[in-house]
Amino acid sequence: MAADAGDPEGQCSLAVLVNAGNGVAQDRTEAVRLWKQAAEMGHERSMRCVGRAFEFGEGVEEDASEAVRYYKMAADAGDPEGQCCLGVMLSRGKGVEKDELEALKLWKLAAEQGNQAAMCCLGRAFEFCRGVEGDMREAARYYK
Repeated sequence: MAADAGDPEGQCSLAVLVNAGNGVAQDRTEAVRLWKQAAEMGHERSMRCVGRAFEFGEGVEEDASEAVRYYKMAADAGDPEGQCCLGVMLSRGKGVEKDELEALKLWKLAAEQGNQAAMCCLGRAFEFCRGVEGDMREAARYYK
């Protein structure tokens, strides 16, 4: 009812169920369609979900550059998970030119908002000298 009325939270929530086949028939293509609609209305979680679908080819053909586009939408909207995901893509040069410094900036933004995955990414960056000088104390601080 909410999704049919055009509510982006309802569309996203329904898409999660449709994607997994929980309570409804599984249809990953339909899930992506619903997430795209919600993303176009500014729904940050849906932007991330579409990004993930393109990154891993779930319900759509795998397309790293489209994944980056949707993760960037979420990151630009201030979504910490979107910032973290975009940082990962940048750090790997997946779907975008490799840019470890920009990845670090995004992870720091996400970590400041409490995103634990971004904290671990920062820890690994300091531990393995990715875009920064190695610093085991800094790595331990982020891991802690």
